[in-house]
Amino acid sequence: GFFSLFGDYSKAAAVGLFLFQSICSGIIALCLVILGTHLLGSTIGRVAGFIWAFYPTSIFYSVIHIWYSELAVMLLLLTTTVAVTAPSSPTFRWVTLLGGLSGLTVLTDSTIALYLPLLLLWMLLTRGVQPSRLVVMVAIWGITVGTVISPWIMRNWLVLGAPTLLK
Repeated sequence: GFFSLFGDYSKAAAVGLFLFQSICSGIIALCLVILGTHLLGSTIGRVAGFIWAFYPTSIFYSVIHIWYSELAVMLLLLTTTVAVTAPSSPTFRWVTLLGGLSGLTVLTDSTIALYLPLLLLWMLLTRGVQPSRLVVMVAIWGITVGTVISPWIMRNWLVLGAPTLLK
């Protein structure tokens, strides 16, 4: 998208990608503040966000290498933040949001796919969701994830001859 918008291998595309990675890194810091505050207290949350914002390696990789890792980490932390901050009685909308973020995360890095169902089950079981409602919520989550990743799977089926998630 950046190359088609700013030109193939142009300086403008590189600046746009570095800016996008820096924004992703800022969202990571915000997620760390929210997660730290929710799980360990406000002081720990602020310290976690501050450390990430000024961690030399984080800054280095955000502005030196153009790669998908910042996006993958951001989506993973956004998904985890949605799961951790879920209300005591999660709604179907909340599970659908979690499914959409999970699908985007899987599209970015398919190795994270094993963690996401465990995160969903942890969220639902720690909130005391009834077994009958649990099954419906898992199904809604699965349908949402499937809907988000299905274009990529169909593309692979047409191009590679197999319905796979691999890049």
